Amino acid sequence: MRELRAHIPRVAAALGLSVADDWTGVDAVWPLLERMREDGANVIIRLDGGRTAPGDPGPYTIHASGGPLGAHVIRTDAEVLDDGLAHVIARYASEVWGIASPRVS
Repeated sequence: MRELRAHIPRVAAALGLSVADDWTGVDAVWPLLERMREDGANVIIRLDGGRTAPGDPGPYTIHASGGPLGAHVIRTDAEVLDDGLAHVIARYASEVWGIASPRVS
């Protein structure tokens, strides 16, 4: 995930936006989330307080759908919010904006 998190400032720069290399939290990547919204995508960030048992996929779910994704959905569950944001943004950037990213599954 560290590699994907480091990729996010490069995604922002390719779109003429700015995200700090040491970004953390939703506020730091808000311009990218807004760009996704402007494309017509729906972005949902879910904080699930019920996911506390061992083996749960993490309390954070990030979901992008609609707009240029059509019926395709980009979704991940994460233990760390920033990791989930990086995954969804990097995958969206690769699939929609054509910005290649490292190891996006």
